[in-house]
Amino acid sequence: MTKTNLKTILYQLLGNRIGNALVYYKQYHKLPNQANPTLFNEKIQLLKRTAYAHNPIFTTCADKYKVREFLTSKGFGEILVPLIACYDSPEQVDFHELPNRFVIKANFGNGMNIVVNDKNKENFNSITSKLKEWMKVKPELISGEMQYARIPKKIIVEENISEGNDAPIDYKFHCAKGKCIMGFTVANRDTSNCSLYAFDADLNPIDYEVSTGKKFNYVNKAPEEFTVENVQRMMTLAERISTSFPYVRVDLFFVRGRIYFSELTFSEGGGFDKKTSFADKLLGDAIDLGLYDLSKIRK
Repeated sequence: MTKTNLKTILYQLLGNRIGNALVYYKQYHKLPNQANPTLFNEKIQLLKRTAYAHNPIFTTCADKYKVREFLTSKGFGEILVPLIACYDSPEQVDFHELPNRFVIKANFGNGMNIVVNDKNKENFNSITSKLKEWMKVKPELISGEMQYARIPKKIIVEENISEGNDAPIDYKFHCAKGKCIMGFTVANRDTSNCSLYAFDADLNPIDYEVSTGKKFNYVNKAPEEFTVENVQRMMTLAERISTSFPYVRVDLFFVRGRIYFSELTFSEGGGFDKKTSFADKLLGDAIDLGLYDLSKIRK
């Protein structure tokens, strides 16, 4: 039995409150303070069961398809990666009609995307099988992220904006009340040399996550493409986008001098990524729970 199946059974049998607490305990070796949360990951556990579960704005903006309409309505349509196609099921995907380069992804959850740099080298049956696996995924039963539970599942195809075969660097900005608290970059994604560089609002390097050696190499040196001017441009844009929410992580790309939107994230890592005590407190202090409706609680 896989870890995903075990988590699904855990949430189904015990509910979100206990399921979240046990997964948190496995990571931090302590239970989260759910009565009076102060740290970032503790507050995320509460938000997953309250505001994220009941306020439709979080479902709309966690949906990688519907968020496009939301951003366009707010005047940010020019930063969207061009959409090529949208399907209701993997069986509808016609690979022969797609361009040679594209990115195909599920519109819910995270980590469900395939970058195609040359479709002539791809096995379409293999991709279709992967898409079918994704459509069975229920993020709310893996990490308790209820904002994904009501998303109508779709498969979307966007332009491949990368230069060459290397994935563009991710620039991720944690924002609260319209201000960037900190950010980080992810470079060389999907390679053994994947690296994370974290920085504060003044672009000084900070310690962010405790390395497990499984996902990232944590580095204290910014990527070569990281320039003060460009990152400040992205940070300003992220802050403008974030004003619709008390807290959100705004993810962007910077390719060939242009800023592109990646996604909005409300519960990074499900609130389970093991952060340094500094980062957990920094982000926790920034989230004002008084700005959310916490009256409805999911068990």
